[in-house]
Amino acid sequence: RVLRDHGLPTAEFQLFTRADEPISPEFLDGSDTFRYPLFVKPNAEGTSMGVTEQSVVRTISELREQLRLQLERYQQPILVERFIQGREVLVGIVGNPTPNGDVTDGLTFVPILEVDFKAFGEDHVGYYTSEMKTVLSPDNYYYHCPAPLTDEQASAIRRAAAGAFRALD
Repeated sequence: RVLRDHGLPTAEFQLFTRADEPISPEFLDGSDTFRYPLFVKPNAEGTSMGVTEQSVVRTISELREQLRLQLERYQQPILVERFIQGREVLVGIVGNPTPNGDVTDGLTFVPILEVDFKAFGEDHVGYYTSEMKTVLSPDNYYYHCPAPLTDEQASAIRRAAAGAFRALD
């Protein structure tokens, strides 16, 4: 909500506190099926806790089941958002933003990392699960550093990260 309120791009989302809550009309097409896959995860966990191969749901029954399981396990609201397939990059930022300047002023960016999903094998999904971060990665980091990006892509990613950094203070 903070990012959206600061004009930063975010996926459509809904926060659930019960598995039987009404589903946002943004997610549904005219026949009560999803317009696109949805991603289900606990709202306030780190290290991708709760993110598994079942986190991407395509049907209402899959969504309800994931909500039930995660609400029971994590005892907190569950975030459901539009699943956007793509590359996973990480941006480290150090510094103190300067007021009233460019969004990147006062910030230093470390090289952008990209997760190499191919290194995890074909049996793993194309998004960063808790298992990848905590079980598979500690001894075998699978990143490209720096990420293979064009200058334009890297600049856009740094600007978006700087906007989030500023918005979240």
